[in-house]
Amino acid sequence: MTGEDGNLVSIIIPAYNAEKTLERCVKSVQTQTYRNLEIVVVDDGSSDSTKEVATALSNQDGRVVVVHQANLGLSGARNTGIERARGELLFFLDADDLIDPDEISSLVTVMTLTDADLVIGGITDADEEGRSLSTVKIPPQVIDEEGFWESYENGTKSEDHTEYVVAWGKLFRRKLFNIERFDVGKIHEDEFIIHRLVARSNIIAFADVVGYRYVKTDGSISRSPSSKSILDKAEGLLLRSAYFVNRRWWRFALTAASEARGALSNALELEPSVANSERFATLNHQWKSEIKDILRNATGNAAQKALCALFAVSPKAYIVLKGGR
Repeated sequence: MTGEDGNLVSIIIPAYNAEKTLERCVKSVQTQTYRNLEIVVVDDGSSDSTKEVATALSNQDGRVVVVHQANLGLSGARNTGIERARGELLFFLDADDLIDPDEISSLVTVMTLTDADLVIGGITDADEEGRSLSTVKIPPQVIDEEGFWESYENGTKSEDHTEYVVAWGKLFRRKLFNIERFDVGKIHEDEFIIHRLVARSNIIAFADVVGYRYVKTDGSISRSPSSKSILDKAEGLLLRSAYFVNRRWWRFALTAASEARGALSNALELEPSVANSERFATLNHQWKSEIKDILRNATGNAAQKALCALFAVSPKAYIVLKGGR
């Protein structure tokens, strides 16, 4: 598919101090076989030459639209991109990543054939030169909201369920964002919004494609965690768990609460003094409140339930058991 007559796809690229990678990223979009594209670059208050690089790219290609703003973080930049985008279909691409030439065409084809609101592609982990290191993808299938979380529980998984949770590498119908926006000021922002977007999707499709190249760098959040980023992740997972509790999806709630437990534990191991912070106390209290109902109602997975019960009684004992401090 060349996409000459297809729906306009807006590729939203948040860019913060991305002078070294932005041109390569945009060029990977410009070489797409799907041609009906606009490329929205949001310069999020960069202090390097990102602004000049983006402007030069726009001058060379009328499809490249550049927005400059004060620094709002990744969520704020994505939200600006959503507001500026004209396309009926949205695709998020980080400024240090790349996409293969058939990525958008493949996702649009699946969306057209299945009438999906959300199409999820696989991921190619790449080195800083863009060379493939490994791939992960979910077997092709067409499902609903509950089926998505069933697949999350049982399907092919990368670390932290990346292919399910992240906003990038997915094709969204714009209507999913009619009232949704990314949570500004949060790290691991995708953990906060994914269950809300999935809930608004009548049909979800997994595509047999691994054309999103996630370029691993030494400075990434996953490699350089902070207690702030880890607690943000815990907060997002707790909101997801609470949503599942409201739906009475107890097994999914147990998984989300168990992942939140892991994040809270990781924050304590990284920075033991965080135990005295007001934020940790608030999140831990919220977790304990949720886990009571979950343990009472969830069936199966005795090991996870036992670990949650231990953490509720003594986080220190839990950390010792798992081999931490």
